[in-house]
Amino acid sequence: NTLSWWKHKLTDSEWAEFHDRFYSHRDLFIEYAKVELVGTETVNGIECWKINLKPDMEQLKEWLNSQGKDSLGWFPPMDIGDFTVTDWIAKDTYYEVRFSLTARYEELEGNPVMTVIVDQSKFNEPVTITLPPEAKNAGVD
Repeated sequence: NTLSWWKHKLTDSEWAEFHDRFYSHRDLFIEYAKVELVGTETVNGIECWKINLKPDMEQLKEWLNSQGKDSLGWFPPMDIGDFTVTDWIAKDTYYEVRFSLTARYEELEGNPVMTVIVDQSKFNEPVTITLPPEAKNAGVD
C-alpha cells in the first residue's frame, strides 16, 4: 500500500456543493444496498452500532455510469468490481462517528483498491486542522 497526499483548495461554496452532492448520492446508494446491522463497536470511546451496506452492483453501476464523469466528485464511472461501505453510528446521538468505503476498480491496471476512512468527532465545535509533515509538500491539483 502506498499513501500519497494531495491538496485541493475549496471555497466555502465548493465545499457546501461537495457535501450536498455526497450526502444526496449516499441516500441514493442506500436505496441500492443491502443494509445489515453487524453488531456494536466502540470507536474513539463512543459506543456505536456497526452497519454494513453492500450495494446491488448492477443497479449501482448503471446509475453511476449514467451520471457521467466524476459524478460523485471523487470517483469516475467505471467498472467497480467490489464496493462496500461500513458506518459506525453513535448509539446516544445517532451521529455517524466513522465511515469506511472500499472500492476495487476492475478497469484499471492491477485492479487497484481505494479505501476511504473518515472519523468524525467534536460535532458542532470549531475545527483546527494540522497537516502531518509528509503532507505539507503535497502537490496541488
